[in-house]
Formats: sequence, C-alpha cells, structure tokens
Amino acid sequence: DPLISDADCKMEREVILREIAMRDDEHDSILAEQVLAETLRSHPMRHPIIGHRELFVRITPEDLRAYHAGRYAPSNVVLALGGSMEPEEAFASAERWFGRFARRPNLEVIPAFEPPQAGPRRCDLVRDVSTTKGVATWRVPGFFAEGRLRFGQDLRSSDIVQALMQVEGVASVVLQRFARVGGADQTQAGVIRLDGIELASCDPFPVQPGQPARGSLRLTCTGGLKG
Repeated sequence: DPLISDADCKMEREVILREIAMRDDEHDSILAEQVLAETLRSHPMRHPIIGHRELFVRITPEDLRAYHAGRYAPSNVVLALGGSMEPEEAFASAERWFGRFARRPNLEVIPAFEPPQAGPRRCDLVRDVSTTKGVATWRVPGFFAEGRLRFGQDLRSSDIVQALMQVEGVASVVLQRFARVGGADQTQAGVIRLDGIELASCDPFPVQPGQPARGSLRLTCTGGLKG
C-alpha cells in the first residue's frame, strides 16, 4: 500500500510546478504543445506529457488516493516472477503478499473520440526569439476512425502504437519490427496490406505452426519506475 501523506503530496506538487515553470523558457516545447492542442480536440495526445499546471494546483491527496484505489486494483495487476523457484513456492509467496487484496471495480476508462476536422487550423506563438519556426501537421488517414481493424482493412503500425499508448503506465512506444510472420519488415512503410477477407490478428508469441498469416506481439518494457 502506498504512503500518500499530505506532506509528500505538497513537496511533489512544488517540484512538478517548478519543472513546468522551467519549461516556460523552452520555446520549442511550448510551440509543440500549442500545435498539438490546436490539432487535436479530445485525443489524449493533445496533452503535454508532464501535465497541466492547473491540474497540479488543485489536486489533493484524497484525489491521489482515490486514483490509486481505482487503478491499482487486482484486475489491473500482472505479477511477473523471475529466477529459480518452484511453482508451489511462487504461488505461496504471491498469496502471502497479495492475497489480502480484494477485487473491486476499476475506474471507468472512457475512450476519446476525435471529431472530424472541417478545415485548416492555425495557431501563432509570439515570443522574443532570434529565429522563426513553423510547424505543419496533418492527420494520418483513418488514424482516428472507429472500427479500423475490420476484414480487408490494412494494418498500420499506428494501430499498434495507439493501442499500447492507452495501457496504463505506458509513456512511449517504439516498434522494432512490424511484419507478418516470416515476411519482410514493414516498419519503415508502417502498413501491412490485407487482401479480401483477411483479418489482422495479434496472437501471443509464439505463433502456432501452419498460421503464417497471423501476427504475433512481443512487448518488451524498458525502464520505468518501481511499482
């Protein structure tokens, strides 16, 4: 169980607010934030990674405790064990340390729907800088469309990236290989073409023999914070 004390929350809030204030002098970061906020209306990608100053000003220790209780629930937990141990020992240890946690409802995850863009969007950022920069963005066709992964629809690397970015705790995704089993790597192209009634499917690794058309997904987590 986490120790979320009022004193610790106050200290961490001050640290984060200082970090946000330091970014006010990073012109490229502020420009990128404004461009994303103008480009997207509801998708989580429009928010800065560090968060918003207004959120950290008003958030309370009670808010943090409620968030932890709703997200860090047994149904959201994966227990990974490494090393040499017998199954009976592993199950007994898991029961001893985690068996006391009762199942409870999770916080509802409401998927974001990005509305269609009716026309060009533009934002201007005026600052005291020595150079002028311009940023142009455009939507990947079908990236925000509902029901993208249907029969006959090509599988795009952005589908995998977007799905993984919605997993709690994932901050960035890098695809090292994007290909059919036994096929050429399509990471650079970013798309695997499907024909007719084919359906893209990502199965747990390894893939069953005799199904070369089916894909496999191997997720490697690097870094992160303890817990």
